[in-house]
Amino acid sequence: MARGEGDARGDFFGDFEQWYGPLWERLGAGLGVAARPTVGGGPLYDVEAVPTAEVELVRENKLDFSTVIENRELVDLTSPFGRSKRHIEFALPPGVTYAAGDYLAVLPENHPRLVERAARRLGTRPGAAVILRSNRGAMAASLPTDHPVSIQELLGRHVELSAPATRKDVERLAERAQDKAQQAALNELASDPARYQAEVLKKRASVLDLLDAYPSCELSLGEFLELLPAMRVRQYSISSSPRANPSRCTVTVAIVKAPAWSGQGEFHGTCSSFLARLRAEDQVPIAIRTPNVPFHPPALNSTPVVMICAGTGLAPFRGFLQERALRHAHGEPAGPALLFFGCDHPDVDLLYREELEQWERQDIVTLYPAFFRKPEGEVTFVQHRLWKDREKVRELYRQGAIFFLCGEGQYMAPAVRETLAKIYQETAGCTDAEASSWLLEMEHKGRYVPDVFA
Repeated sequence: MARGEGDARGDFFGDFEQWYGPLWERLGAGLGVAARPTVGGGPLYDVEAVPTAEVELVRENKLDFSTVIENRELVDLTSPFGRSKRHIEFALPPGVTYAAGDYLAVLPENHPRLVERAARRLGTRPGAAVILRSNRGAMAASLPTDHPVSIQELLGRHVELSAPATRKDVERLAERAQDKAQQAALNELASDPARYQAEVLKKRASVLDLLDAYPSCELSLGEFLELLPAMRVRQYSISSSPRANPSRCTVTVAIVKAPAWSGQGEFHGTCSSFLARLRAEDQVPIAIRTPNVPFHPPALNSTPVVMICAGTGLAPFRGFLQERALRHAHGEPAGPALLFFGCDHPDVDLLYREELEQWERQDIVTLYPAFFRKPEGEVTFVQHRLWKDREKVRELYRQGAIFFLCGEGQYMAPAVRETLAKIYQETAGCTDAEASSWLLEMEHKGRYVPDVFA
């Protein structure tokens, strides 16, 4: 989920020895050598810890290392409808805090198979080491320069291997094509906006994909790196409340894995596949970031809320409900809450089903699901459920409810917005334009709060 930017909290470089001393103690023990000198005679080897390219990358992105506590599957993958969605819990670095509705920013790594493929195409291997030197000065370089770095580190952590090639990238590849027919095809691809849109952007064809499709292109490693954007941080809605445990947070991630639209092998979502590979005790560069919109539970626990989502858009609302339930248990009565959410099938991917049903039994929330693979009459998607139960929506609107929406922005969010406007139009007997103006006014007043992602 691409999200808005915010300020990272914490400073990884507060105490280098505190972080790396224990690591080198374990390293020495694992190798059967002392990591530090001992009294009398001393060890055969001394080991000196030095900052790596990864450490520099973490510092530049204003991140800190957290530890994975748990990584578990939420979906029944034995079903033909099952598409992996994982619950991942992190122990936060000391001093790092968050609020329900915040984002967890993560710096990912490219999939190992993709790194292997790129290295092989460039005539090298992931375990090889290189030294980059900038010909335009250190300030112009976005990659680690002037010290050894492995190809695995360089292609794995520092560049976006899956980003669609730009038109300038295609022009550059055309210049490097040795075969005249391939050169002409690349020049046409770069100069024809419609072809570029259809064959590169729509298919998300990367520079690497084009190198494989046009094998006469000869690029050096340095030229290849110059065409790639720097690895960027991804953001995920936090799916927990700090009231449950202020030193831990969770995210709920849909794992992207499918045949590549470019036709070149299998596509793995860069960050989702990285998160899926994590195991307990792994260290992950993260930061807490605050949404640009005030996407947090109401200050008063008694304020009514209507929450609308689909798939992993449920993530922040799990945090909202966890917080409302805990505040309710500590003497702050929870107001009415409606949760409209869509997924494929109740027995396959109804995320956090047991928790949601328990909160419903405790009168923390009323659930209104929609199941694409098991429709109920005309209710297939979440907007259909919203329309079917519009009397409940009207009732909470009259009580001053805040409406929250979380989900993808191309289809789901516009459909929900249209349905809310239609509900108001039916109630007020107004025109389409007046209903749209009403929803805009709701948004300006903070009573309709969307958090939409690509």
